[in-house]
Amino acid sequence: MAPTKWQKFERGIVSTMPYYLEDSDNCFFARDYASGKGFQHSETNQLISNLKKSPKHRGASHWHYKGAAIRRFAAELGALIQNAKGAKIYIAPIPSSKRPDHPEYDDRLVQVTRLVATSSPNCLVTEPVVRSVDCDPCHLSVAKRPKPDQVFETLRWNGELADPSTPVLFVDDVITTGCTFKQCQRMIHLHNPGREVYGVFWARTVWDELSEAG
Repeated sequence: MAPTKWQKFERGIVSTMPYYLEDSDNCFFARDYASGKGFQHSETNQLISNLKKSPKHRGASHWHYKGAAIRRFAAELGALIQNAKGAKIYIAPIPSSKRPDHPEYDDRLVQVTRLVATSSPNCLVTEPVVRSVDCDPCHLSVAKRPKPDQVFETLRWNGELADPSTPVLFVDDVITTGCTFKQCQRMIHLHNPGREVYGVFWARTVWDELSEAG
């Protein structure tokens, strides 16, 4: 497996950069996910498709591919975090679109963060922001994406972060507009003003002319 090249989001990278991000945001991505191209388009599309398999398919013959994708994401993210040279950091999953008591709740990002922490002792796994209201996954409602304030209203603060000097790194699989990340960041700053917040996304969404070749 070739080393993953993580990149910082910059305004000049692509014209379709998620429009909710600001120049001051510290967000990183490793791969390109081609929107609407299906899992056969590229390795990344296949990995993301497997990672996002619905809990409704638990126990099916293809369910093990989800676990493999979770481990792959954790390995690539762990390699990035190890470059932080031991600096302590809170690592937090972007909240699932469903609450934990919902039958379709997907804990894939929780699993990723916990796996990363097993090999990165500087990581403290936490969930400072959780979902208080069930909503549709963003990738299934492209035509009716909620506005930032609507997303914020579905989130709930889940408790204080002990060390005010320790940054929070939110983890998600795909970033398209950056809306959910920005509202999680907003929640952090509402309760912990001045705390550093980072975003790490396994892939960014790109369209035809920007899709990876394979």
